[in-house]
Amino acid sequence: MVTITKENLSTIEATCSCGHAFDSVWISPRAYHKPVKFWYGIFWGHSGGKPDKIEWVCRRCHDVVGVSTDPEHLLHYRHA
Repeated sequence: MVTITKENLSTIEATCSCGHAFDSVWISPRAYHKPVKFWYGIFWGHSGGKPDKIEWVCRRCHDVVGVSTDPEHLLHYRHA
């Protein structure tokens, strides 16, 4: 797992256990919210706002390839 910043986003060489590289179509960003924000959205009918982190996950083996807490990434991938 790699920590992703805006400087190293284009040069990441991480792979998952099934062999897909970071720039593969099988690797997708996923927004992660704390459970408290999830339940807040369920009870009050709206989302908990900005995610806590973005994880890039392989859709075949479900390995987390990279993680970012960069505020720019949180806003860009908040609906992923």
